[in-house]
Parts: sequence; C-alpha cells; structure tokens
Amino acid sequence: ALITIFLPNFYQASTLFYAAHPDLAKPEILFNRGNQLRSFYYGGEDDVDRLLTIGESGELLDYLIDSFDLYERYDINPDLPKAPIRVREELLSLYTIQRNKREAIDLSVEDRDPEVAAKMANAARNKIDALAQQLIKTNQKRTLKAYLNNLESKGTNLNQLGDSLADVRAKYGIYNVTAQSELLTGQYSTARAKLAREASKLKALRDNRSIPRDTIVYLSATVNGLETQVDSLGAQMERFRSGMSRILSLEKEYVDANQTLSDDRERTKQLQATYDAEISAIILVEEAEVPVLKSRPHRSIIVIAAGAIAFIFSVLGVLLLEAYRSVKWQEVFKDA
Repeated sequence: ALITIFLPNFYQASTLFYAAHPDLAKPEILFNRGNQLRSFYYGGEDDVDRLLTIGESGELLDYLIDSFDLYERYDINPDLPKAPIRVREELLSLYTIQRNKREAIDLSVEDRDPEVAAKMANAARNKIDALAQQLIKTNQKRTLKAYLNNLESKGTNLNQLGDSLADVRAKYGIYNVTAQSELLTGQYSTARAKLAREASKLKALRDNRSIPRDTIVYLSATVNGLETQVDSLGAQMERFRSGMSRILSLEKEYVDANQTLSDDRERTKQLQATYDAEISAIILVEEAEVPVLKSRPHRSIIVIAAGAIAFIFSVLGVLLLEAYRSVKWQEVFKDA
C-alpha cells in the first residue's frame, strides 16, 4: 500500500474506427460508371484483419518510436544492442489494438502524459489509414501503368490504321464512300442516258440528206465524247467497287479502334483521378481525446487487496502460533 503512493499515474486515450470497404476506391464506384451503385461502405472481416495486421506491424511501431522519441521517453539507451527490442516491448505494453464486439477497431495508448497518449493514439490511427491507402494505391498504380502502356500501344496501332486508310484512299481515289457512290452512280446513269439519246438522234439524222453535214459531224463528235465519258465513268465505277470493300473495312476498324482508345483514355483519366484522390481506408467513429481520469494504478483497490491479504496472513499466523503454543519444544529438540 505504501508503494502505491510512489507509482506514476498512467492515462489511456482510445480512438474508435471501422474499416472502409476497398471497393470505395474503385473508379466504377467513384464515378458511378455504368450506373453501378455501392450499397455498402464498411469492410468485412478480411478488411478488419488487414487493418489489425497493419496496426501490429513493425513499421507502425517504428513510426511511433521515431515520432514521439520513445527511447528518451521510456528512458532506454538507444546505443544498447537490445534497445530496439526493449523499446518495442515497452511500447506494446502500453499500446493495444483490437476488434470489439461490434466489429469496430479500438486502438488505445497509455502514457504518463494524457496529451501525449491522445496524440499517439490519433497518430497511430492516421498511420494505419496511410499504410492501408498505400496498399490500395500500389495496386492502383500497377493498373494505371498497364492502362498507360496499353494506350501507347493502341495509339500506335491507330496511327498505323490511319496511314493505311490514307494510302488506300489515295490509291482508289475514295474519300467518302456514300457520297462518291451516289455521285458516280448518278453521273454514270446520266451519261449513259444521254449517250443513248444522242446516238439515236445521230442514227435518225445521218440518213436525212436535208440535214447539214456540220450538224452530223457535231452529233458524231458529241456521241464519241459521251462514249468516252461513259467508258471513263465505267472504269471509275469498277475502280470504286474494287476498293470500296477494303475502304469500308479499314474505316470500320479505324472507328472501332478510335472508340476503344477514347474509352481507354477516359478510363485512364478516372484511374488517375482515383489514384490522386485521398480516399480513406477507415471510417472514423471517435477521435482520441485527452483523458481526464487516470487508467492506472487503482490505488484504492491495491490498498484494500493489501489489507485483505495482510489480515488473512495475520489470522493464519495467529492460528499457527495458537496451535503450536502447547508444544514443548525443548523436549522435541532433546529427543531429536
């Protein structure tokens, strides 16, 4: 009981939080892509176990040791060979992280200074959040890098398709399949109709001696010109038909590749925005506040327990003395 007077007071600060579901950091959820809605926000057992593992990791303990200079605070010489082990053991004796019955994570830190206890508890929670985010961002970075490489490859492929399409268009003279098809068909039909009309006129007037010779010559030249025009348009139609299927195939391939590239670019932008965003891995319920009441020692309990133990041993001592008072010890030692 006297010793308890000299025991230092310790104050415990606690912070309470839940594990956030990792899907909250996905672009599909963040940007509601495809009208996908997440109906839950809290993580499951695996997510809680991950945070507990981080909370008990050496990286977190070393962070607290360095941030709060615990070697000096716990009066441990850092030059000793076992100093890192001793300071961790001392910290673990004052630091607890566990899952409560409601699946929340309860993190507590004890210290002689109540303000330091609260600061350490909040710092530990924030570090757990940062380390959990780092794990998620590592996967996001890997995915983002794959998308960037894919974008570069698809961009090169799109440029090659564009060059091939330009070469084929120049070769066949096809730049707009629909418009040129309608134009050539119309010109070809018009030229053939005009040729038939002028040829019939020439045939009818050629045998008529009353028609001047100049008119016949003019009509013959017109018919020859129309025949040349029809042959030229026919050649163009044939050339158009031979290149049309290839042009249409390349155009469809180019449009599909361009659309895919645009979708991937949008997806990459979302991944980049998600990677740059600070999405917490925990859902905070309660900050650690500066404790007012000490957590230990419980001096009244110690004094009562010490008094009870002293009373019990006193009674036992009295009983033993009373039991052996009638014994003649001199005769016993003499016989011995």
